[in-house]
Amino acid sequence: MAQAARGARGRAPSPRYRLDVASRAVAGIGGGYALSVLVTLLLARLLPLGAADAGLAATMGSFTIHAIAIIWAFSVRGQARVWGGIAGAAALAGLLLIVIHEIGGGAQMGGGL
Repeated sequence: MAQAARGARGRAPSPRYRLDVASRAVAGIGGGYALSVLVTLLLARLLPLGAADAGLAATMGSFTIHAIAIIWAFSVRGQARVWGGIAGAAALAGLLLIVIHEIGGGAQMGGGL
């Protein structure tokens, strides 16, 4: 069992490598969850469907968004790109959600999500 955790050269991964993997996991799982929640709320507000249908369609899309965020967190180089990309996308989605809420726009004008 311990042999399976060792690298190709027979030594254990460095603490820096382990921290990098943990950071990417937290960014992908936690940040991806936050991003998918914000995009779900935004889509539920913008989709030109009834409230229940828009909520359902947006929720189904959130699984894809979360999975893409996790895959993306492990595919880019550098922690700054991982955290900056997910935080930037979440900030943009949150900002759009606030703007739409303040101007009273969106498909569900009468109170949707």
